[in-house]
Amino acid sequence: GVRRESISLPRNCWKCMSLIAVLYCFSGGFLVWGFNFMSGGVTEVLHFTYVENRGMAFGLLSDHRWVFMVFSVIGIGALAAYLYFFAKSKLSRISLGLIIAGGIGNMIDRTVLGYVVDMIDFRLINFAVFNVADSFVCVGAGLMVLYLIREMVKEAKVEKLRKATADEETSEENALETSTEDTEESAHE
Repeated sequence: GVRRESISLPRNCWKCMSLIAVLYCFSGGFLVWGFNFMSGGVTEVLHFTYVENRGMAFGLLSDHRWVFMVFSVIGIGALAAYLYFFAKSKLSRISLGLIIAGGIGNMIDRTVLGYVVDMIDFRLINFAVFNVADSFVCVGAGLMVLYLIREMVKEAKVEKLRKATADEETSEENALETSTEDTEESAHE
């Protein structure tokens, strides 16, 4: 008979895939809930406003859905591969999970509806109407920037320690050489 091997994914990968699925479901559930309360405001600052976004951020490249589909598939695939093969820290996995979930949510809206439904209208500042998937992408990107800064600081500290250790070893070697030279000169006198 044919022997089949099961796919064995790392435990962290399963957690990330679960996070992505839960976030996507939350995004879709919020969208359905938002349709029922689409007009009016929750507070003076937060309103629900129905907007069909056929472009990308701020409606750029409207009616070029295929461009978004191609870039979404490539981007989500690249992030998923990075998540699977390289993401080691919890912060990097969470940030990538948020970005992927948001990307999948917006990609599915574009595929099924032909546009992305934006509904969160934050009126404290004059800002574009957005959706939960957009929030996931932005929060995930912010967390990724935080992760990268943290890693750069960590690497800088390690490099500084490595340099200090190398300088200390060089100083000890120079001191030993000087001591040896002094001893040899004393022996010749």
